[in-house]
Amino acid sequence: MSTTPALDESQIPPLLVPPQPRIGGRTELQQRQKQSSREKLLAAAREAFAQSSYAGAAIDDIVKRAGVNRSTFYRHFDSKFAIAKALFDQFWPRLFAEYRSFSPAAAPTDAEIDRWLDGLIGFYRPNRPLFDIIVQIGVLEPEGVRWEETIRQEVIRLLGERNPAFARASAADAPADSRIRVRLLMIQLELCLFDLSFNPAADRAATVLVLGEQFRAFIGR
Repeated sequence: MSTTPALDESQIPPLLVPPQPRIGGRTELQQRQKQSSREKLLAAAREAFAQSSYAGAAIDDIVKRAGVNRSTFYRHFDSKFAIAKALFDQFWPRLFAEYRSFSPAAAPTDAEIDRWLDGLIGFYRPNRPLFDIIVQIGVLEPEGVRWEETIRQEVIRLLGERNPAFARASAADAPADSRIRVRLLMIQLELCLFDLSFNPAADRAATVLVLGEQFRAFIGR
C-alpha cells in the first residue's frame, strides 16, 4: 500500500504578488492620492480666502471645503500661512514676467511708463483676490513682511538685469542709502499700481507723471 509522502512546506513556492512600481518610496497610487489631496486643499484655500478673506478663513473651513480631515492638511502644510504661500507658487513667475517686460535700460519716458503700467494694471485687476491676500498676510503674519520683502527684492534684481542703477542697488555690497532708495521706489510703485487698479477715482495722468519723475531720478543718480 502506497502512502502519500509528507508535504515539505519548505518546498512550497511563495505566493507571487507582482510588485507595484514605486516612486520615491511610494507606490504610484499613493503618490497620485497625495497630489490629489494637495490640489483639493489649495483649491479650497483659494475659495475660502476669496469668500472669507485670509483673516476670516480657518483651517477647519479649508479642510471642510476640500473634503479631507485636519491630519491630511498637516501632512501637506504646517499652517494657514504655509498653504497661502503655496498658492503663489504659480503666481510669482507670472508677476516677475510682467516686471521683466519693463526692465528699463535707460531713463524711461512718461509714455514708456504709461505703457508699462497698462500691462501691470491688466495683470493686477483679474488677480485682485491674490493681491488682497498679500496685503493681509503682510499685516497679520509675523513672517509676512519678510516674505513680502523677499518678493520685492527679486523684482529689483530682475530690473537690475538690464538697468545698472537697479543692479547697483541690489548688489550685496550696495550702500545702505541705495538699498533704501530702491526699496522706497518699489513700495511707491506697488501702492500706485494698487490704487490705479482698484480705485476708480485714482488720477492716472498724475500718477504716471510722478512715477516717471521718480524712476528717472533714481536711474540718473
